[in-house]
Amino acid sequence: MISLFSSAILGLSALSVSVNAIPNYTTPNEIIVQSKGNITNVQWHNNRTLLTNDEESLLLFDEYDIDKSEASRSMDVYIQEEYLPFEEVIPTEYLIDDLGVSTFDIGDSQTQEFTHNKGYIKFITKAYALGFYDGGVVYHVEVTTKQEKDFFVNHNDNLIIRHGDNTATLNLENYPASGERFTPCSIYWPYDPNNPTNADEHQTLTPNYSCSDGGVYYTFRSGGSTTMDDVATVVYGDTTVTADYYMVATDTTEVQPVYVHNYNWFVDSLSISFGPIGVGIDAGTMSDVMEGTTMTLKAYDSRIEHETYTLNPEDWGFDERYYFENEGLKYSTIDLNGFAIDTKRLRCGYIEEEYINLSPNRYDAGDAYLELTFNKPIYEFSTYISFWSASEYLYSTSGDYAYIQYLNEDGDWETFIDLLSEGIRTDRTNQKHFEYDFIEGTYGIKFVAHKETPNTDRNKGRISIGETKFVTYDID
Repeated sequence: MISLFSSAILGLSALSVSVNAIPNYTTPNEIIVQSKGNITNVQWHNNRTLLTNDEESLLLFDEYDIDKSEASRSMDVYIQEEYLPFEEVIPTEYLIDDLGVSTFDIGDSQTQEFTHNKGYIKFITKAYALGFYDGGVVYHVEVTTKQEKDFFVNHNDNLIIRHGDNTATLNLENYPASGERFTPCSIYWPYDPNNPTNADEHQTLTPNYSCSDGGVYYTFRSGGSTTMDDVATVVYGDTTVTADYYMVATDTTEVQPVYVHNYNWFVDSLSISFGPIGVGIDAGTMSDVMEGTTMTLKAYDSRIEHETYTLNPEDWGFDERYYFENEGLKYSTIDLNGFAIDTKRLRCGYIEEEYINLSPNRYDAGDAYLELTFNKPIYEFSTYISFWSASEYLYSTSGDYAYIQYLNEDGDWETFIDLLSEGIRTDRTNQKHFEYDFIEGTYGIKFVAHKETPNTDRNKGRISIGETKFVTYDID
């Protein structure tokens, strides 16, 4: 169990409650709330208590639209809500009506611009501490802005998520099931009586990684008319933009939401240039940069210990034979200095003192598999795989398959390597190397091979498993 706090457990409070007035009450998972002025900070710590038994956490999640499933997989969830007042400076020559007549009476002052109080931007920044990647902590950062104001010019605006210089954008290609779990960023604006065609409109935003050393940004057009015309009109607010991305922090870091509003009537888009927190944002002239307050995220750097456990084929302690289905499953436990691997296998053995083999292609023998479950989660996994020979007769076109699967958070086996599609080699002295990271950790790995129509009385369909490594992470 991870334990990060020794202080008293604090419950959720209203935004207007000061730090000293926060009530104390017990809750299965820890909640700390601090509210000062126009900023509220919340840290939710996962004590692995079922959310169905934690009413306070559920209330918190509902208030801030926290993803319950993702929170249950996270070590911590950080939330920061901020109301940022905004005043817009508008040159008077832009205020014209359909007849080209100024709608702003400058009187005798001959003032060429005026300050227009347009309400405020609300930032909600959320960060889920999901797990580990390459020695750092993975954060899923999500920023929502609600423009509870009116904009004067409807051009392309930008939402930026900045991070510290000890943080990198995460490449998700090696993360299993990434396409199913990671939702796209989006913009939403409600019904506009002046533009009915825009009612309840929603579009997907594409992140721009051109400044990825300092974060990412998203370009969009706020609510109201989405076309340029010759007349400057007020664009009504209440537009909500949500943007997110994944990053790896190698040490304690910061994230910061920034909203850039373009009010240059002659320039439709702004050129954005920025760096890590502490480096300024260059958004061009006639734009307003609304910077939210930075939010600090722990990286646990000095408290992370990781161990690598290596098993060569001879280390598993398996018999040098394949057991048939009618002989029953074989079980064993391997203890590697406190890291325990429970094994369950069928049609799997240590063959000719060379490799751990799976052999599914034999009459009435059954599927071949090797199931591994661990007493603590692994975050990195690597192995070497090949066919035993060039004549094993497993073909995906015939309904055969060979997978490596992991145990997901729902307790189901989920495929993350399709060995037949990967084109594994037939030379067992030159095996193919596979390496994967499990950001949120997994408690199980399973090798499985299936022959749709067994066609031999010999042990065929052999897939050979070589050196295999498991990496665990512990927080002190």
